[in-house]
Amino acid sequence: MKIKEVQYQRLFTLGKYNNERIGFIAEVEENEDADEVLGQLFFKILDVEDCLEAYRRLLEEKDKMEYSINNVQHRIAYLSKQISEMKVTIHELVEKIQKGDIDAKLRHACETRSLKSLQQEKEKETKRLEELIREKKEIEKYIEILKQNIKKGEFKLPKGLELKKFENPIEVMDYV
Repeated sequence: MKIKEVQYQRLFTLGKYNNERIGFIAEVEENEDADEVLGQLFFKILDVEDCLEAYRRLLEEKDKMEYSINNVQHRIAYLSKQISEMKVTIHELVEKIQKGDIDAKLRHACETRSLKSLQQEKEKETKRLEELIREKKEIEKYIEILKQNIKKGEFKLPKGLELKKFENPIEVMDYV
């Protein structure tokens, strides 16, 4: 028996009742082994799915990153408001201290300590925001690389972008 073509398809579950079928049909040349061609189709499909999965995961990660950035921005705005209000309170306490109010002196010390704590927290959140924005830009860079590769039919994952399987869904590792 002479095999003239081989076909391989695979159904991938995407979750939430979504599936994706990827398949190829290849002609077997006279000097080729049909089993070898089938094996090549198998690994080609795995490469395609890995690339598409990486693209989907990066899009999800970008959405999560945008949500985190939004939350941190709101937190910084809240801290800024608290700091402004506390500065006003401290200023009012200074005026009371100058008038001889002893209790104002104790409250001033507490409020000043609280102000420093809020300022440190705001600084920490600002650094966190900068890091999240940097990570988001890195993710967007990989999304664009994968998008262009997929459009060109290049399904090998770029260097530095690996899929690592965990008990939970596949997570994208090492954006560098």
